[in-house]
Formats: sequence, structure tokens, C-alpha cells
Amino acid sequence: MLLLLGFVVGCGGDGRLPTSPVAGSITFDGKPLANAEIWLVPKSEEVKNARVTIRPYAKTQPDGTFTVTSYLVDDGAPLGEYALMVVPAGSRTNTEEERATDMPTEKKARDRRPPSFPAKFRDPTTSGLFFTVKGGQNQLLLELKSR
Repeated sequence: MLLLLGFVVGCGGDGRLPTSPVAGSITFDGKPLANAEIWLVPKSEEVKNARVTIRPYAKTQPDGTFTVTSYLVDDGAPLGEYALMVVPAGSRTNTEEERATDMPTEKKARDRRPPSFPAKFRDPTTSGLFFTVKGGQNQLLLELKSR
């Protein structure tokens, strides 16, 4: 009995909250969003106030699929509510100066590029993206649009 009690007490001793698996996929304007970072920002008080800081995140594969990591690779996220933010690979916006010095052919090439990734998705307070992690397997499907 003492051995069992020691095991139970020892499990919570590292300050980590239990996690549940979270996997999913993300598309932007119908196409997989490769090499993007997805961050789950805790909204639940228990997760926000955990003894060990939790920053669940995932990096997408070329096909847009991902698995969330909190403490250990692909371990998921603690149960609770999260606001989401998405940071695309190599995200960068042109400065005013760069736009002013574009040559006409460069401008035409830029105009043929796919729409830029909206800045609102890069901030958990403006993204409008939320997810609740529950016990068991969790599936997070994100279909983002430029407009």
C-alpha cells in the first residue's frame, strides 16, 4: 500500500499536468500549410497557473498535418481551453520601403503570388481560433482563409 501511495504522490511531483493526444491538419485557402507553427495559448486557469509553464505547440508537415507537443515530443496538451495562433513558415511582410522600390516586373510577379497570410491568425487575441482539449484523442482541423 505504501508503494502505491508513493507512486501516486511521485507522479504529480514534477509539476506537469496530464496531457491528452492532439493531432490534426491545417489548410490555408484550401491548400496544406506546410512548416507552420501552431501555438495553443492556455485560457483555462488550471493550465495558466500550472507550476511548470506550458507552451503546447506543433510544427506542420508538408501535407499540413501536425501533432501537438507540450512537455515531451507529441505528448499532446493538458485538458482545457486554448486560444490558437498560427505562424506560417518564413512569415514576413514587405516594408513600405521595399514596396516603394519594387520594379514593375517584380510587382507583377508579386501580384501573381498567393494572398498573404492574414496577420490576425498570428495573434491569439485576434485569431478567432479556439480549441478545447478533452480526455482521449483530440482532432484539431483548421481551415483558414485569406478573406
